[in-house]
Amino acid sequence: AAAAELVKPGQRIILDTGTTTLELAYSLRGGEKLTVVTTSLAIVSALLPAPGVKCMLLGGTVRETSPDLYGPLVEENLARIHADIAFVGCDGLSDEGQLTTTDHRVARATQLMIANASRAVLLTDSSKAGRSSFVTFAKLEDLEVIISDRDLPRRTRDLARKAGTEVITVKPDAH
Repeated sequence: AAAAELVKPGQRIILDTGTTTLELAYSLRGGEKLTVVTTSLAIVSALLPAPGVKCMLLGGTVRETSPDLYGPLVEENLARIHADIAFVGCDGLSDEGQLTTTDHRVARATQLMIANASRAVLLTDSSKAGRSSFVTFAKLEDLEVIISDRDLPRRTRDLARKAGTEVITVKPDAH
């Protein structure tokens, strides 16, 4: 809900793959004149009943472990797109301020999402803080905002603020 509040009518947004960005997609179903660009088949499915939201799926190869796309076609298409906001997730947010993922095939797409948006917003729960996964795709300095739950460690909040990244903490939804 806090992420959805950042989205204004008429904006073009990118939604990364993942469960947290999928929850954001559900919150955007009432949006007006939104364009949503994504690599996630689940996000497109969630937004199908939303008449005010136009979806753009980027093409590519379907990942066998998750309902999303990766590969050169995704990367070529992302390189041509500019969005108002990119909402991304991560598998780990290291103590050095690096955003990481477990799958190298999606890391480049997430890098491009961040690079080709006016604002980049990380949606993550506090369990990812202090963890590092296989591939680094960004640093805290690359983000404008982090939205997480209230258990986000002080060390992570301090690192983000030092990097110039706004931190928004929210009470987790209990569903």
